[in-house]
Amino acid sequence: MNYSKETLDYPTPSLDHFKRADYKHFYEPAEDSFLFLDGLVKDRQLLQEINPKVILEIGYVLFFEVRWCFITKIKFRPGSGVVIVFVARLLAKLCPQQSRLFYACDINEHAIGATRQTVANNGGFALGHFELVRADRATPLMSRLQGSVDVALCNPPYVPTEEDDAPNHGAEWTRAQQGRDLWAAWSGGRGGVALTEHVLEDWALLLSAQGTGWLIALEEQLPAIVKTATRCLLKVNVVMRRSSDLERLALLRIQRK
Repeated sequence: MNYSKETLDYPTPSLDHFKRADYKHFYEPAEDSFLFLDGLVKDRQLLQEINPKVILEIGYVLFFEVRWCFITKIKFRPGSGVVIVFVARLLAKLCPQQSRLFYACDINEHAIGATRQTVANNGGFALGHFELVRADRATPLMSRLQGSVDVALCNPPYVPTEEDDAPNHGAEWTRAQQGRDLWAAWSGGRGGVALTEHVLEDWALLLSAQGTGWLIALEEQLPAIVKTATRCLLKVNVVMRRSSDLERLALLRIQRK
């Protein structure tokens, strides 16, 4: 994995328990994942100050647009559990006395299984209580966790896609619901921020007074994200940027105003 040298000073999770074929069913860590972990290390002093008790990762977002009574888009980004396990191990080193509750939401059954394996194989269950919830966003947890999430994490689909990219709605819908396909793990809808906007709306309800969220976006999406965050009474700061030949990524820090 291509972590920064600074991140390698901290206990990064092992994913040796996965085989290459496993990544057909969930998102393999890539440059955006490395940016996420590097940015959390950069923000480690803030994490230590928050000393969080409740940590929530949204690893999967199911989203659909309805046009003329037809579902035109289904988008999801199931993950391997690398981010939430890294946070658990990082917090254990930064502020080890706190007992913690970790929630990971994912509607893809393979991603739930993958996260469970990553937690177990990296000693995560000794670092706090993990609850793995098969769900779209944090929907079943909204009332229980309202105003109590200290750290929120999300690497949403962010690549702009338009109507022409939509699949046959029936077959893709079935596969998405059953968690058997990784179709459009990158697909973020019009402008690439359709799902990010829903996540921000959720975080506006879930974050505690000191709660902080981190999410990945394309740098050119910042104006749209700031606009949504402002409407939700949230503020946005860029933690870290990273460019490749294809895209300019940013890890954003989201907090209450």
